Amino acid sequence: MPNTIPLTQPQTIQTGLADVLLTQADFLRNNTHILNQFFNTYGGYTTFATKMRAFGWAKGRMDLAVQSPITEHYFQGREKRSFTVGAITTASTGVAGQIVIALSAADMRTIVGDDGVTRNFSRPRKGETIQFGDKNNYKIIAKNQTVNPHQLTIKPKNSAINPGTAIIVNAKAMILAPTSAEGAGQPKSVENTYAKYQNRFAIVKEEALTSGTAKTTKSPLRAISGQQNYWYIKDVEEATVRHEINKSKILLHDELGNNIQEYVPDFDDNFPDRGTEGFIKYATTTGQINEFTDLDSYDLDEFDEVAAYYRSLMISTNTAVVWQGNDIGARTENVLIDYLAGNSFTDYISKTFMKDALKSFQDDDDNNFSADDMFVSLGFNGVRKNKFNFLFSILNELNDSEGGGIFDYPSWQFFMPFGTMKDAKSKASVPYLGYEYRGQEGNGYSREDILYRHGGAAITNRDQFDVERTSFVSEIALHAANGELIVVNRPVAA
Repeated sequence: MPNTIPLTQPQTIQTGLADVLLTQADFLRNNTHILNQFFNTYGGYTTFATKMRAFGWAKGRMDLAVQSPITEHYFQGREKRSFTVGAITTASTGVAGQIVIALSAADMRTIVGDDGVTRNFSRPRKGETIQFGDKNNYKIIAKNQTVNPHQLTIKPKNSAINPGTAIIVNAKAMILAPTSAEGAGQPKSVENTYAKYQNRFAIVKEEALTSGTAKTTKSPLRAISGQQNYWYIKDVEEATVRHEINKSKILLHDELGNNIQEYVPDFDDNFPDRGTEGFIKYATTTGQINEFTDLDSYDLDEFDEVAAYYRSLMISTNTAVVWQGNDIGARTENVLIDYLAGNSFTDYISKTFMKDALKSFQDDDDNNFSADDMFVSLGFNGVRKNKFNFLFSILNELNDSEGGGIFDYPSWQFFMPFGTMKDAKSKASVPYLGYEYRGQEGNGYSREDILYRHGGAAITNRDQFDVERTSFVSEIALHAANGELIVVNRPVAA
């Protein structure tokens, strides 16, 4: 754990424009529909961070300031009722015989305790009935935990079965339940394992520089309602949008680093810029990767695969958000349109859109039939497939035009179920996705969004340069949970 170095609090000017902007920033954050309009007015877009707040993932734990350089929570490992054969240790002894297998490395969990001792865990237990791909049932009659990976001795329940036929390397087994003869005793308990999610904070900054000339020049553009229309207001507002975009790009694309040191004159020392683990890095490290050949081959079967995966994990919700890049979002819409065209789209058009158009015509006292009445919106906000609700949301941070032809992020999408999990230590509800910020307890100093003015133009501390700076600082970290529930769809070439 690094040493915590106290930082001086920047002075916040509580008068004039700064007071207006501070009040406005809190108001916009809590009214996301107005924040969207604000972004559109100043040439921005609805950001990843804004969408997380709009989906309610900034509530509960995510509204609390963190008094540590690290954000973390503890969670219990999800029970896995399956395993994979990693190797055949002892071959089958024939029909009605037994076979000894070693588990795959992925089925092992290694934990180093506080005493420094390494312990290896695996889910299968002696006495459990299991089933392989041949649909025959087998029983684990012994388990060797002195080796890593653990070894299982398996015997078929049916004396006519040769276990060596179905039980081969990479074969998967489904765990049914422990069974036993009368009076044989109880099975061992499942060994619960706990893990810890941990992330660091990134310090994100932005600046608006305003000269005295700019502060005294009328703006021909529309300014904030109730404020004088000078150029400097527009400069600060645009910097506000840039800062929101900056934060979202870091929360989405950043990674933890260990190679950047910066000299800080005030402390006369070097300090690391570690960053934060962004959503993409977290999703591709802990989530499930589902690759497709190219966009032309992408179809609705991908949604069936995701629904089947979630159902196999027995999650408690049937609704998931789908964060999409532009290209795969467009492809998804085209697939859905083609699906309707091949089924009931014609009837849907004639019965729904024509009916609405005619009703509009009948309700119009002047009988002015407009082409707007025939407008058809071929867009989809979501789809219900395989009993799951998938809600689509385009992430603009995946679609920078400057990266066209360089990055393939526009062809990526991420599935995440809605929900929360319990912190195994604090028992608090932790959203599957959100972000946190540094700050003091209660209503103390917060580094979620610092905005302060300093410099020389039109404020008390004027200097010979007559230039004013409006500075933005945020110390934030992505906070995610249940990474194994994230499914990443991306092209094979990624």
